[in-house]
Amino acid sequence: MRWDRAADTLIAPPVPEYSKLRAALLVDEAAKQLNHTGLWTLPIAGAAGSTVEIRLNVPMPADGATAAVAVVALAPPTAVAGAVQVVLNISGTPAANGSRTGVLSVTNRFAPPWRNTTTTSMARFVILPDEKHVDVLIYVDRVVVEAFAMGGRAAVLANEFRPDPQSTIHLFGPAASAPTTVHDVQVWEMGCGYEPL
Repeated sequence: MRWDRAADTLIAPPVPEYSKLRAALLVDEAAKQLNHTGLWTLPIAGAAGSTVEIRLNVPMPADGATAAVAVVALAPPTAVAGAVQVVLNISGTPAANGSRTGVLSVTNRFAPPWRNTTTTSMARFVILPDEKHVDVLIYVDRVVVEAFAMGGRAAVLANEFRPDPQSTIHLFGPAASAPTTVHDVQVWEMGCGYEPL
C-alpha cells in the first residue's frame, strides 16, 4: 500500500516481483476493437492461459461517451459462462474538475453443476483530467485472478475452484457499451515463484 499523491488516495499496487516470473510472450497486439457481438479468444495453446500476466490499456473516450472492456479468464474454449470475468467501465461525463470515474469489477459466474451462485467485487477509482488511457493489469494463477487498474488505484480479486480446470482467455465489449479499442495487449506466460527450502 502507498499514497498516490496525484489521485489523493491510498493505492494497492501489484507485487513488483511478479514481473520477474515472466517466461514466454504469448500475445503481443498493438490494437484490437472489441464489441458485444463476438469474443476475441486469445491464441494461447494448451493450459498456458491458466498462469499468465495480462496487460492492456484503454484510451479515454470522448466527453459524454463511455468505454467498457471485459476480460474473461479460466474460461471454456467458446464461452464465458462458468469463468472469472474482469470488467473495466469508464464514465462518460467528467466531473467539474475534469476527472472521470472508472470502475473495475470481477465477477465469478460459478457454473452448474458445481455451484449455482455469482459473486462480484468492485472498486471505483479516479481518472485524472490529463490521463489519456487506463492501464489494466491482470494476473491469472490457476484458481486466482487478481486485477489492477492505474497501478493499483483499483484492485479486485476472485478465485475459481472447479473439477475441470479451464484456461482460455477471451476479451469482448460488454453489451451496454459501444465498441472499444484496446491497445498494447500483452500476455506473458508466468513461471513459478516457489522455491523449496
